Amino acid sequence: MIDLGAHGMYITEWFLGLPVKASSVFTQSCDRQDVKEKNKDGVEDNAVTVMGFKDGAIAVNETGFVSQHYPRILEIGGTEGRLILCGSKLTKITSATEGKAVDVQLLDSMPSPLQQFISGNILPGCGIKEASALTHMMVMAYAGL
Repeated sequence: MIDLGAHGMYITEWFLGLPVKASSVFTQSCDRQDVKEKNKDGVEDNAVTVMGFKDGAIAVNETGFVSQHYPRILEIGGTEGRLILCGSKLTKITSATEGKAVDVQLLDSMPSPLQQFISGNILPGCGIKEASALTHMMVMAYAGL
């Protein structure tokens, strides 16, 4: 979760704030004899964390090196509809669209965190407050292990 799962964690915090509880399952699937590339470090390579929030929202963050050829996926669902980001395509299906799938234009990409650090132009959502929130969420994810 600490590696690729960090991206899903900070995105979850952007939408929902900090969770009040979390439960995780981590496995080491690439340590099996039938997998060609071994997990020499012995760290989890397949992880899921379920988080609960004060307002009753639930988030599931899944990451891993086990499944191949999956696009970047983000799904957000609620009482009025859902958003689905798959690869670089964003689709919304909401009450306002009468349940029909509508493509949403994505904004231009932001500079990478490294570019922001070098230029000194740290954009909103990429500062120490967000780093602290991400650390808090990771501690919660690993606390039950």
